[in-house]
Amino acid sequence: MTTRAIAIAFLVLSLAGCGDVIRIGRLVDTSRLEAALKPGLSSRDDVLRELGAPRSSGAALLPGWDRPRETWFYLYEEGGLTDLHRCYIYVFFDGAKYDGYLWFSSLGQP
Repeated sequence: MTTRAIAIAFLVLSLAGCGDVIRIGRLVDTSRLEAALKPGLSSRDDVLRELGAPRSSGAALLPGWDRPRETWFYLYEEGGLTDLHRCYIYVFFDGAKYDGYLWFSSLGQP
């Protein structure tokens, strides 16, 4: 176990000096949400076609909603050991229809 921990620490320290940017996930273009998808009309298949498969799914209940909405979650991360930025996009469905989205980002506009 100690040898493994030392090897991992050495690897992390080695990568820190490389200056490489590590990317996880895929950055979703929110303009596709605005241009191609219509709340109440677009389907899950439409969302899949425009954005690809989500990283995860679940449910959300926001103020003003009478019931939880199925939610698809997209994540993109990039950075190194000292500077990491993320973009979160949540896509909501009301029944079988697209209902809108919400995003947070430290990258700027996705």
